[in-house]
Amino acid sequence: MSSFLGMWIHSASMPRAMWLFGLLLFACMSLSIALMAVLWRGRRRDFALRPLPPDELPRPDMESVEHTEARWQTFRSQPAAGVHPRRIVQAFDGLISDDVASKLVEDGRFRHRLSALLAEIYELSNDFGDDPPSDQSRRMALASSSDLMSRSASSGRSTGRERL
Repeated sequence: MSSFLGMWIHSASMPRAMWLFGLLLFACMSLSIALMAVLWRGRRRDFALRPLPPDELPRPDMESVEHTEARWQTFRSQPAAGVHPRRIVQAFDGLISDDVASKLVEDGRFRHRLSALLAEIYELSNDFGDDPPSDQSRRMALASSSDLMSRSASSGRSTGRERL
């Protein structure tokens, strides 16, 4: 019996054990070199990030009926959810600042009372009579200002910001 790496091996099996240990060491070294090569090569890749043209930018799915209907109900029942802070300052006759108005808009606790105040001050009505607004009118009312600007620019209309 001979000692090989802390193990007792029969003397006749010693060359075979050394051969197996050498193969194991070679396999480990080969795999570690291959792993380092893959990591090094992946690290050197340069991915150029270019901004997308405006017409290729992803747009949220605002055309879906469910999304539009849910936002329309919020728009009608809670006008404070989308109002500009200056309208709130005007509703309070300038007694509060724009910062306070912004905080009131952001805080959901005041949204119901603020919506009631805005509906009273600006005489907002939910009564559309026999002719409710079309889907196109609803999408227009729910569109953001940047979306309206891009739509007017893409339709060829003047946005009012161009100078002659």
